[in-house]
Amino acid sequence: MAEAVDLTAPQAQAIAQKGDADIVIVVKGRADQTYHSMIAESGMQSGAGNVVARAIRVRDGKVLASTTQQAAKVHLDLQTARILALNEAASLASTEMLRTISAE
Repeated sequence: MAEAVDLTAPQAQAIAQKGDADIVIVVKGRADQTYHSMIAESGMQSGAGNVVARAIRVRDGKVLASTTQQAAKVHLDLQTARILALNEAASLASTEMLRTISAE
């Protein structure tokens, strides 16, 4: 199992400088089960995903873009519902961050 690391902006910047990166993306995601009586009665499972992301310019530590996105998905399998929700939230976050960075 992967270890979760919670990096601050300066820590992420320091790591990126070692790798000669221009921009570092710091992302934190979480997936949970949600309960809806109508969905539960159908035998389906509901998952919710939440993603917080920041794009940081390495040379000066400036945050170029940040976003918080949520999504919900339904599936017969709870783990699949949670993964689908987290993937959807990550997709929404990446789209918004690319739009923000491209506008600069």
